[in-house]
Amino acid sequence: MFQFNRFFKTLLVTSMSMIFSPQLTAADTTGRNIISFWNGNKSEIRQSYESEVFATVIKQINQSLNKSYRWHENRDTLSIAEESSIFSQQEYDVFVSVAGNPKLDQENKILIPIPLMQGLLGTRLMIINERDRVKFATIKTKAQLQALYSGIPAGWADAKLFRANNFNVNETGTFDDILLRLKRKQFDYFALGANEIESVYEQRVTAKENLIIEPTLALYYPFPVVFYVNPNRAELAQQLRASLHQLVQNETLNKIFARYFAQIQERLNLTERKFIHLENPLLPKALAN
Repeated sequence: MFQFNRFFKTLLVTSMSMIFSPQLTAADTTGRNIISFWNGNKSEIRQSYESEVFATVIKQINQSLNKSYRWHENRDTLSIAEESSIFSQQEYDVFVSVAGNPKLDQENKILIPIPLMQGLLGTRLMIINERDRVKFATIKTKAQLQALYSGIPAGWADAKLFRANNFNVNETGTFDDILLRLKRKQFDYFALGANEIESVYEQRVTAKENLIIEPTLALYYPFPVVFYVNPNRAELAQQLRASLHQLVQNETLNKIFARYFAQIQERLNLTERKFIHLENPLLPKALAN
């Protein structure tokens, strides 16, 4: 599991401005120097973080290799079928997803096996109905939680992972309607990464809905967030990997991460929660350890 104490004690939180790609003109929309980055189907805080990481990686490539890459970002919501053909049919160059995303099983792709999220996405906290607070507070074992139902939007990689760990899953609907279905008691909880649960809760829950972030439990499973690259952009993939590795080595990636997520441990009381561990059978071999 991620090492919060070491990470949050040693990182210097820096103030950096967001790096944006130069404005594209009509003539710029084709060619090998143009990179199309899809950044949809996720929470806004993840979109902002992953966009800044990508911009920083590209800026470093341009400076260190004397390249002139330009990029444009698309945050459109894609259907399951569209996301499953992100490179072959949608023809994007790069996007970020969880390693081993089953939607990509039939898609040819290049994995950059360098995690971006410090383990936070695999640290799952739960939104529940407030009237179930006592029921969840008494949970001490994995078996007790397995007896309840996890609500998961259709197509999310979590569904296959939860089923592989013998959890009951209600996989239907969309991210946009998941909290409404929770309020209607169609399932017992909705699990989200610690990196995004606060922003989702603040943006989508009102006081009258009687939903809360469950305060005593946490799930954990290895769930690294990584870059995937179109197989037609092999040279770009190699450059991204080298540049991202350098950002890890010089602590730049950690500094960006800290600006977005450094206070999460304290706010969400992560060190005091009861952790329930799950296995992740979806992990590619490159990230199995």
